[in-house]
Amino acid sequence: MLLARKLIPAKLNIANGSDPSPIAETIADADGLLSGFAGKLPYAVAPSSVTGRAMFHAASILATYNDGELTPTCSTTATGGPLQPAVERVAGQLDAISAACSGERMPRGLQRRLERAERLLARAGAHGGQGSEVLLGRAARQLGWGAAVASRAARSSRVSAECSGMLRSALADASEGGEN
Repeated sequence: MLLARKLIPAKLNIANGSDPSPIAETIADADGLLSGFAGKLPYAVAPSSVTGRAMFHAASILATYNDGELTPTCSTTATGGPLQPAVERVAGQLDAISAACSGERMPRGLQRRLERAERLLARAGAHGGQGSEVLLGRAARQLGWGAAVASRAARSSRVSAECSGMLRSALADASEGGEN
């Protein structure tokens, strides 16, 4: 899922006129990785497998491209302010959580919390100033509630310890970042 979520916007950016040269090889690799599977996403690829690591690597390059960092004349950074690094950090944590939990049948409560955190994060990236700070705090709370759901689900073996651990790790990172 993570790779598809980064590949689609990259292709749309190219269709909208963005320079494809820095990312052409990565797009070909991503297409090749996804073409090895049949049916609908998610494909239940373990993030720790060779294919999972390749997918995660390609997704991270695509994310860098989508953020405008590989095309110096193009930038999608909306806030440009001091909160932008925090928004990007939480976005990276959400991507890592998605990778760790991909292929699992997540409890609906966890899935809802992650989706809400993603939406709030997108809104935080589009706003500036104090509004972003409030939205970022709400996204962090959604992750916290998601971690609680994941911990309960891990105890009853409904999600892997890796998925639950990634959520707890993201929460620890978020609270450390908030204290700085």
